[in-house]
Amino acid sequence: MTREQKQQYWKDHIEAWQNSGLSQAEYVRRNGLPIKTFGYHKRRLQSAPKPQQTLVPVKVDNNDTNQVQTPESGISLVTPRGFTVALASDFDVACLQRLLQVIG
Repeated sequence: MTREQKQQYWKDHIEAWQNSGLSQAEYVRRNGLPIKTFGYHKRRLQSAPKPQQTLVPVKVDNNDTNQVQTPESGISLVTPRGFTVALASDFDVACLQRLLQVIG
C-alpha cells in the first residue's frame, strides 16, 4: 500500500467513525482496528491544515457600464457588497484569497 493509499484508508475510517454515531472505542472494535493507531491518525488528520476551496458563481455582464480596465488582459471581480477588485494577469492567488475573505 502506498503512502497516499494509507492516508486515504485512515481518512476514510476517521470520516466513517465521525458519521457513525459510535464512540471511538466501539468503532475501532467493530472494525478490528488498533485503537492507538486510529488515535494517532485522527490527531494527525485533525491537525493538518485544510485547504479552503470554495466555488463562487460568476456572472459575466457584457453590458456593464461600470467596467474597470485591468492591465495585461486581467480581470475584475465585483463582490456582492459592491467592492471591485481589478487583477492583472500575474496576480498573487494567496493574496487575492485573503482579500476576498476580508471584503466578501
